Amino acid sequence: MAKANWIKNFVILICLISGNAFAGFTGWGVNTNFFKVGSQGLVVYLTPSISDEFGCSGNTTINNVIIELSHPEYSELYAAVMLAHANNKEIGFYVVGCSSSSLPIVDVVYVK
Repeated sequence: MAKANWIKNFVILICLISGNAFAGFTGWGVNTNFFKVGSQGLVVYLTPSISDEFGCSGNTTINNVIIELSHPEYSELYAAVMLAHANNKEIGFYVVGCSSSSLPIVDVVYVK
């Protein structure tokens, strides 16, 4: 059973790494200022602003990201953001592109 879990985790890691060559990690030290749940998903407002690698906002930095409701692990990502916020933990995001509302799309949430 442990071997099967290791293989599954390895495959997920490889998929994340190779899935989008333009995706990027935002870095550590980002705090969740507040968040909003809407029809498109969870918008997380951040302090300090992060680099907008994709130019979603038309600026070099941005202070919010979105976890889209259509993400297959939306509930788990949502829970990770709430965990970080409730426990005053640093958070980081792995973004994969821009949403229709010009926000970086989150694919992975990291809680430190």
